[in-house]
Amino acid sequence: MIRQLMKYFNIMSELIRDVLNYGVFSDRDFRSMLDDPNNPILLELATEFPQLMDSNQKPHSVTLGTLNNDFFQKTSSFIASHNVYSKLLLLYYMDYSIEECYIRNLSYEDDVEHFEALNGNVVTTQIVLAKRTRCCWEHSSHDGDLNGILYNFYFIDICKLPNTRIIQHSVDYNLTAPKSCSVYKFALSPITKQKSLCLSQAYQKVNPNTGALQYLFRVEGLLNEKDIKQQVLNNILNAGRAGTDVLVFPEMLGSAGMLQEILVELKSLNQIIPTLIVFPSIWEKSSDDEINVNKSCMVFNGSDILFEQKKYCNFNYSENGHLVYEDINGFKNEQTVLHLLHIKGLGRICIIICYDYLETQNRDRIIKNLRPTLICSPSFSTGSFNFRILSEAYLDQSCNWIWCNTCSAVNHTDKINNFEISGIITTLSKQCDFSKSDGLHKVFDGVKNCAKENCDNCIYYAEISSDDPKNIVKGR
Repeated sequence: MIRQLMKYFNIMSELIRDVLNYGVFSDRDFRSMLDDPNNPILLELATEFPQLMDSNQKPHSVTLGTLNNDFFQKTSSFIASHNVYSKLLLLYYMDYSIEECYIRNLSYEDDVEHFEALNGNVVTTQIVLAKRTRCCWEHSSHDGDLNGILYNFYFIDICKLPNTRIIQHSVDYNLTAPKSCSVYKFALSPITKQKSLCLSQAYQKVNPNTGALQYLFRVEGLLNEKDIKQQVLNNILNAGRAGTDVLVFPEMLGSAGMLQEILVELKSLNQIIPTLIVFPSIWEKSSDDEINVNKSCMVFNGSDILFEQKKYCNFNYSENGHLVYEDINGFKNEQTVLHLLHIKGLGRICIIICYDYLETQNRDRIIKNLRPTLICSPSFSTGSFNFRILSEAYLDQSCNWIWCNTCSAVNHTDKINNFEISGIITTLSKQCDFSKSDGLHKVFDGVKNCAKENCDNCIYYAEISSDDPKNIVKGR
């Protein structure tokens, strides 16, 4: 990033940390300064930083030329000598004033940039600064927190995400093109009702933290990988022909080989495909079971793997009076890595796999801190109740959700009634019809209610109206 921009964002991060350290934030106190044109704090700021506001006290766009040594010396001196209310006001104007300069000076080496933060002082401030990428369904929130005064950018407080690393991915703004219609189309594919996984019998390992024996299980492999691969490929192509923007597959029905083979085939085809594909998650076992992983890959335009999101919470089931845990991540206290994708029109997107979404503390800390506007949840679950009651849990935060289960999981339980549905897509927008029972979400049939003779072309669709029908990257 350009040096002046990095220094600018470092200052914003310092201001944010100072305000957070002060204590409780009051939106009412902050607004009082903006509403009073004769407020001495506002008048002083106008005198000290004419680069940031015009004669009417409105935010003024800065340029790289105005971000000189004098500006940065003044901001450093100002921060050191002024109270929290002055810092709040400076932060507010800095957020608005840098937007145009930042966009104008973005330079992408590739279609997607990968980075950890806009600021370079994450270690000292414990603040990750991010661009607030807009989505068509985002509405005004009433959080009443410090992020509420920021409009063009927002921050993630790493103090609330201990032992966590955030990796951000941003699609080049110059690639965005008008949509041909005023909706975004989401899709999910349960793939199959056939038994597809070979699971191990429960086995015991010593928990090194307690010294106690614990029951675990692992995925040994796929039973019909060739058939699954063909269904996944067909469903990608069918979803692309239907104009799908985001397609989500279930958990654990993928493999590294399957993914690479499908990407090669997609590259050889001259067809429109979904912009974003959440590939069936891949369960990889290690020779000693110390580094088994369950990861879900985000594919962009059918050619690039943007990131691999690991699952961190251990699914468990009860057997013979004891719990049997999914044997992933070993017992190492490794750093959690969370990925956040920014794409104009869809906003901020992350993947939260199955049990990672059900585990309340884990789910809340991701959503409340990363502030996604779209969550994709691949699942291999023998029940849907907990997912159903969570379907609208984060709509107040402008967060839509795609949950895709697989009917294949029915082969691992005798509870057929748990498979009335196979997925949910929430459809929050400013144009949603509240008079309809499915006005905020669509629910799709599972194997118990499915009338299809076979699982060929098993795809379900939902649309979200766009108030601003433009700006999403389309695949080939």
